[in-house]
Amino acid sequence: MFGSLPDDAPPSAARAALLASYPLGIPLLIKDYFVSREVVASAVDRRRAHKFGAKLVSGERSVRKIYVFVIGETGRGSRWQANGYSRPTTPRIIRRSDTIVFSRMSTPFVFTRLSVPAMLTRAGTRDSSHFNEGSLVAAFKEAGFRTVWISMQAPLGFHESMVSSYAAEADDVQFINPSDYAAKGLPDMNGVDALVEYVRHQPVDVNLFIVLHTLGSHFKYTDRYPLEDAYFLPDRPAAGRVSLYDPNDALYLSNAYDNSVRYTDKVLNSLFDRIQEFGGESWVYYSADHGEAIFDSCDGSSGHGQFNAETQSVAAAFWASPGYVGRNESRITNLRARAGAPLSTVMVFETLTGLAGLEMPGQRMGHDFSGNYPVSAPPPRRYASCEKPLE
Repeated sequence: MFGSLPDDAPPSAARAALLASYPLGIPLLIKDYFVSREVVASAVDRRRAHKFGAKLVSGERSVRKIYVFVIGETGRGSRWQANGYSRPTTPRIIRRSDTIVFSRMSTPFVFTRLSVPAMLTRAGTRDSSHFNEGSLVAAFKEAGFRTVWISMQAPLGFHESMVSSYAAEADDVQFINPSDYAAKGLPDMNGVDALVEYVRHQPVDVNLFIVLHTLGSHFKYTDRYPLEDAYFLPDRPAAGRVSLYDPNDALYLSNAYDNSVRYTDKVLNSLFDRIQEFGGESWVYYSADHGEAIFDSCDGSSGHGQFNAETQSVAAAFWASPGYVGRNESRITNLRARAGAPLSTVMVFETLTGLAGLEMPGQRMGHDFSGNYPVSAPPPRRYASCEKPLE
């Protein structure tokens, strides 16, 4: 099914088994930890000398700006009610007139290790192995923003090590979850709480760019939301475990996954309301890194890592405060006009810098779907052999 695996493919089954064994796997775990640390340190050093030449050239500088990029995890756009899905998975967002949902967003990558850098950098599909420039974080810092990275994910690990190197570019970094997606940990609303608390303690004359990296809908799905937010039932068996790869568990998996999407709707709705209370100009852009198949793809697969319409379908949405909308009406009009257009996550860098009024050499204007130039989304990287390419 996979053909040649990308360089971020998960470890082999034998290696994964060894990593999970005790005590035999301990030396390998220790080795992986230090290798990951070296990878992060090397990436940070390599990009530290790079300069975008970014500057803030538009907007009223005296108005405080709070811009937030929420990186979702395993968030499939075609499971959003706002995109036509039959179940009420986004009841709060569909009631908001100030939120724009992008129904045909896709990603060329289906692993976090590449799909997140594709949004954060200008590398995109041009270079899937080497991301030698800095990220959005570095660009906003150059333009005078105070930058912060708040993560619900682990700071190091096989999937997150390169992502952590971009977090290191921020002025302030908070990894607040005691666990990664392998265990229950804290729900994403704790990340919203930390973000709001951070803003509350910053001087009102400082512009802020904040990245909130969530756990979203990563398996185990029932770990991603509090028990009281289990809306679609049954989401778990009375006894025993659910397997992501057992078709007999498809009902539990589908219900639990939709519950995690519904919880993301709750998290985003809370974030929008709480950011608006700070006044000034603010926006929140949310995009998941990749989607998820739950035995409903044409190849019958489950999870992600394989290329198909479900794993490449990405949930994405934009909210802006009245203060921002009033000063940027043309950009809001452009976003609304393109809400149903085929877009790609590799367009995020130019779009967010454009929304913020940043200019720098080398901008690809056609990648800014808030701008006045015609846009052309790069095609997804691969498709399942049993389906037609995404439009």
